[in-house]
Amino acid sequence: MITGNTIQVYLDGEAIAASRSCKLHHQCGTVETASATSATASEYIPGRTDWTITATWLVVSAAAMKSQLLRVRQIYNIRFGEGSTYLSGRAICTDAEVTASWGSLVQGSFKFKGTGPLT
Repeated sequence: MITGNTIQVYLDGEAIAASRSCKLHHQCGTVETASATSATASEYIPGRTDWTITATWLVVSAAAMKSQLLRVRQIYNIRFGEGSTYLSGRAICTDAEVTASWGSLVQGSFKFKGTGPLT
């Protein structure tokens, strides 16, 4: 049994600091193979895959916040998993956000869009 605190997201070999939560979404499109004139039911084959990773972390300093917000538009080698058991690929940081609420710890989040296969 694994728990959420053992799963990490790594960017270019470095774990995202103080990760609070992370999510991997991997999906597959479909391609319709039945023609409109020859079939009464739809038929499909697997199409291209698509994947995204989101991560939420605690911001530890203003300098860390600045460097993390500047990750947008950058391409990273990314890993999602635990120890030597993980999925990896290349991904573009498409979104970085910092949330500061009065009296609460400052949190940030990343969204990554996979480019190429997830292996």
